[in-house]
Amino acid sequence: MRARYGFVETLLMVKTYTAVYAAYGHIIDLLRLCRSDNMGVRDVLPALALRLGKDQQCYDFCKWWATTGQEGDYDWGEMDNPYLDIKDADMFEPPIEHFLGGFDLAHTVVITLLKTKLLIDVRALQNSSII
Repeated sequence: MRARYGFVETLLMVKTYTAVYAAYGHIIDLLRLCRSDNMGVRDVLPALALRLGKDQQCYDFCKWWATTGQEGDYDWGEMDNPYLDIKDADMFEPPIEHFLGGFDLAHTVVITLLKTKLLIDVRALQNSSII
């Protein structure tokens, strides 16, 4: 696991879309291999998703970790438990519900960036309408 994460870090030194995409795939595999993520690679994945333009996947990932991932009774070793099963969550929902109170700083920053990006996109749509 550590060797593979070292490979991911090396990939991220290459500043190309292909390298970031490959690193994203490796981190997804690392999380599949170790759901409880004892190495903290879950903090890297949302930023990579944003860099790749995977806004919805980024939000779904962060929301899962903020809700189900924080449950004290979640059995990480039980492979039949749902894992990263939140799909197409409403990105326009207030962030206060899930992302405050003991949440990872990396995820909070990414959610802030994502919400800011959404605001800019909505304003651009409003300004581009023909009257």
